[in-house]
Amino acid sequence: MMSTVATDKVKSPFSRSERKQLMAWSKLTKNEKLLNGFQRKVLYEAGHYNFIFISRLHRLMQTLKELATQLGEDQEDTVIELQNIGYSCYLKVQAHAGYPELQFMYGEALYYGLYDLEENELEALQWVIKSANQKNVDAQFCLHNWYYLGLCGLEEDESKSLELLECASENGSAEAQTKLGDWYKEGLVVEMNVKKAAKLYKLASGAGFHEATVDLAICYSHGDGVSKNEKKAFQLMKSAAEGGCARGKRMLGAYYSYSTGTPENMKKALKWWKSAAEDNDAFSAYLIGKCYWVGDGVDENEETAYKWFKTAAELEDHGSDEAKFRLGFCQYHGRGCEEDDRAAYINFCDASEAGIENANFYLGKCYYFGHGTTKNYVKAAKCFESCSEGNLNAAFYLGECYRDGTGVQKNHQKAFEFYLKSAEQGDDDAQMAIGRAFYNGEGVEEDDFEAVKWLELAAEQENAEAQFHLGECHLKGFGVPENPVKAVSYLRASAAQGNDDAIEMLFENGYALEETDNSDIEDKNIGPVIEVFHDAASRARSLYSRTIENLSSDQDNKYKANIVAFNSERLEKLDLIMSNEEPIS
Repeated sequence: MMSTVATDKVKSPFSRSERKQLMAWSKLTKNEKLLNGFQRKVLYEAGHYNFIFISRLHRLMQTLKELATQLGEDQEDTVIELQNIGYSCYLKVQAHAGYPELQFMYGEALYYGLYDLEENELEALQWVIKSANQKNVDAQFCLHNWYYLGLCGLEEDESKSLELLECASENGSAEAQTKLGDWYKEGLVVEMNVKKAAKLYKLASGAGFHEATVDLAICYSHGDGVSKNEKKAFQLMKSAAEGGCARGKRMLGAYYSYSTGTPENMKKALKWWKSAAEDNDAFSAYLIGKCYWVGDGVDENEETAYKWFKTAAELEDHGSDEAKFRLGFCQYHGRGCEEDDRAAYINFCDASEAGIENANFYLGKCYYFGHGTTKNYVKAAKCFESCSEGNLNAAFYLGECYRDGTGVQKNHQKAFEFYLKSAEQGDDDAQMAIGRAFYNGEGVEEDDFEAVKWLELAAEQENAEAQFHLGECHLKGFGVPENPVKAVSYLRASAAQGNDDAIEMLFENGYALEETDNSDIEDKNIGPVIEVFHDAASRARSLYSRTIENLSSDQDNKYKANIVAFNSERLEKLDLIMSNEEPIS
């Protein structure tokens, strides 16, 4: 192996203008006393001579690093640029001199295009292989990964990958020991062996590798490869957390949250999660958001929860996908923030692509209603179908798609099947839909008695549409004896939730929206909810005044359009009724 000594020189990697800059900095630092004498000398030599000592080149990098903190932001980019030029030259020279560690670092720099070097996978591979052959564990571990994933022009080769990983592990790489432990624990490439996994984690943990300490703690908490010991697990996790391991901090917070080896303490859990979040641990930020959302260990605060979900989503790491779904949920419903359908749609798309099932349902709703995107019933139906097994709301909406033929071919029988799947889990919309199906004979034979049974289940959960249909059944005697008292009670309950059909049916049959005192009515058997207006003119006046009031005060366009459909024929009839002094029956 060749080696370099302090007297070895190389041609300066800096251009004439860059050397002038180094000379200028040398003079500036002397006048303003920014650096010590040796550091100023290093700058002067690098700027003055066409050749530079290799040892001085390394010192120059350190000097420029310190200089970057002394100069203003306007010169920071120039300092970094010269650092990169000097460092790439230093790595190249030392790699050619035969230093395994620097051969690996030079190969890695070529692979990623670091320090202003052009990306060159072929040359990068050659240098990393040279370093690995000289038993550099970092190079062996890197090469193992390239073979496993088929990177840097290599074909995937699990056998070669395992061989290199075992070499790095045997040569003392704690990272390799931990990775090999993961493979034994999960049965990847090698046969599952939790005892070997735990042994490898112990080796790496003993070398001070905190990630391995976290894995070893998990082994003790579950009894994987070692005797289950939650107290020992807690102590190991605490050690990793106190050592600065972000994952250890997150897991220690979880141990406090679930009382693993220690009494439950949500304040301490939140403390460690916040510390991990400061280390850019996305999942910890997400967990803090959940605590504020439900008020676990802190006062419930949706705005604060939203901020933590946003932080987690922006970190783009483990936990970001769940956070994006929560963020979308907040934006969709206006919880903790203003409603923003477009932002919600984007977050649901990202979370759905990451496999978050609940995001598929909300993405389906966005396509179904045109929230944040263009309506697309085909996409909506696909989204609902993808999560209909585990999401009762998705099953209901898929039923609606089949009932209306939106996004799929109309099929009342399939619609009924999906309604039933959702209704079996207690969903009131689905119970209403089954009642409606029996009522109208959609996908099943018409059966008013069965319809009433299902409608009553949904009405008990205050489902407005079920209340309307049930009111109609009691009013007309479908499936139950005619009962105006019950009919009006259901219709008023539905109308109170804004159901336009219930409002219109009440008015059309002469009933007020709210219960009134009927003590002046001679027939006491009528009860408090039967016809309030006995003459058509009074009914018309009340209907007209309520309609005008609602149309002028309510800003909901849908409500304005549907509260009562006054066409020209109805208006003419209304004027005729109001001009007639005699009661009209």
